Amino acid sequence: MPVPLIALLASSLHEASASGKDPASYARAVSLLARAVGGSAVAIAVDDDALLVNGIPVPANAPGVSQVVEALAKLRLGGLSIPPQVEASRWRDLVELLVGAPVQYPDPASFVAALLLIVPGASVHPMSSPRTPVGDAGVAPRPMPTDEWGGSEMITLGTTDVERAGMSTRLDPILERGRAAVDANDEATLAEVLLELSTLDVSAADAVSVRAERRRLAPPRVLEAMARRLTEPMSPAVIAKALTTFGAEAADAIVEVMRDAHHRAARHTYIAALAEMPDAEGTILAALTGSDPQVVSDVAEAAGRRMMFTAVPTLAQLLKHHEEVVRTAAWRALEQIDTPDARRALA
Repeated sequence: MPVPLIALLASSLHEASASGKDPASYARAVSLLARAVGGSAVAIAVDDDALLVNGIPVPANAPGVSQVVEALAKLRLGGLSIPPQVEASRWRDLVELLVGAPVQYPDPASFVAALLLIVPGASVHPMSSPRTPVGDAGVAPRPMPTDEWGGSEMITLGTTDVERAGMSTRLDPILERGRAAVDANDEATLAEVLLELSTLDVSAADAVSVRAERRRLAPPRVLEAMARRLTEPMSPAVIAKALTTFGAEAADAIVEVMRDAHHRAARHTYIAALAEMPDAEGTILAALTGSDPQVVSDVAEAAGRRMMFTAVPTLAQLLKHHEEVVRTAAWRALEQIDTPDARRALA
């Protein structure tokens, strides 16, 4: 469905670039975009003035077409290919990269390096013909390096001496401690390292490298292991603090480990953590449509605690769920949210 996908991509780009953006609205836009993609590969291309998604032309007057074409033009891109099975959190990072890239990564090599750190296997295509993006009159377009156009010569951020000369003295010892903590299954020390990395004072370009290093140290399986530690009576507080710096990715990990929580105390801990997790709205909205009644009811409770008004339509639908535990949790969540729409759903 190329037209809805383009409209959702345009909506996400708009929400990400809006002044004083609403985090809940932005999270919902990205969540809907990731859901529309559904784990499939996506190829977006501009051919003259036509926009194609997976080779299918999108009507020029379809919602979002002009915004997406303009975004690609600002980056001097003729196309962008995203591999299958990209997580929702990576789509969020991709949207923010597309919004900020014209300013943060004016050099083609640095943009492609940042793209590949976020979505390994992604590729870009240069413009088929010169095109002047809005607000950039007189600037000649530059081809984007990929394997086909000399991508092997590209400098990878955060891995070469040239790129890391100014920060290696600080970064390398921290990364060594982090790798040692991972090897030793020492989540507390790893959490300290992840917190330290999140507060490093670095340039915008180096920040992409630091985020990539954090992801390498804490892939989903590690975040899930850290999330499980939250239920321990003497769980180090630093673990909870470190998880909050991962936002949506940590929320995904919490929902995943919720499936194995059979005791109320553990479930209560996960609910509280999810309710307070930054940028968790997209994860919560997706989890509310899951198949495990206990997880859905726990996530509904978290949505109610954070008074998540964007969840009202889904919670209203859950009032008709076949499991009483889900219906009860949805009802209580709507009572807590207490917006006009929530009250109408309860009427």
